Amino acid sequence: MQQCPCNPDHLYTQCCYPLHIGEKKAQDPLELMKSRYSAYAMKLPIYIIETTHPKNPAYEEDHLNWELSLDKTCSETLFLKLEILEHTHNENEGYVTFKAYMEKLGQDISFQERSRFIFENSNWYYLDGRVKPFKR
Repeated sequence: MQQCPCNPDHLYTQCCYPLHIGEKKAQDPLELMKSRYSAYAMKLPIYIIETTHPKNPAYEEDHLNWELSLDKTCSETLFLKLEILEHTHNENEGYVTFKAYMEKLGQDISFQERSRFIFENSNWYYLDGRVKPFKR
């Protein structure tokens, strides 16, 4: 049984997998954020694209090119640990502050982010975030 990348205390099949296959929608920004982290770790670029709001600065209209770029990033990165620091939301907007412990090509690329999410068309989407690096 495989552990979920967002929380090693949970099985992937019972945590983020139902969101990744579209069996379930994220109920709040925290659940979406954790499922996006897991999607990066599991190399699921289509899920990342589908859960990114079109007003996100990194959003690309050329989904195929974006998918290939995300796939490369996911393949070169080790997703070591996710630490949730704070989360809050109302019915239309939410924030999640977290630390992502990661390595890319052997280099520490860990960072802390305060992510902003919006609720539109009955779905939560990642809108943007403020990132600051930190060293493990």
